[in-house]
Amino acid sequence: MRAILTFEDVPPYLSATAAALLSEARAAYDRHGLNASNDGLIITAANAATSHVHDHLRALAEAWPADAPGLASVVAKKATAKYDEWISDSLLAADYARRALDCPGAWRAAKRLAMQH
Repeated sequence: MRAILTFEDVPPYLSATAAALLSEARAAYDRHGLNASNDGLIITAANAATSHVHDHLRALAEAWPADAPGLASVVAKKATAKYDEWISDSLLAADYARRALDCPGAWRAAKRLAMQH
């Protein structure tokens, strides 16, 4: 993921919307400079100041929980069951959001962590 965010090239196969989202992600990556990785059930923020991580947690806690179907709509591989290839992307996103995302739970956890510091 870091390689994609640090390169400047835009793959020619991206739609205009995808290219705009990539540009937005790269700008956020540059702006925040938070070297984080998904390590299973935890997020590791290497070389990040504790205060910087706490600032991000507070920002998450002050926001409403993310829209799970909206987040799921950008997941590349939502199809996991035998006949999923025949289901619309919006229905797959709703199913993925229901079974794989807990946005209210993540929001509550961010609030709890932000309040501890």
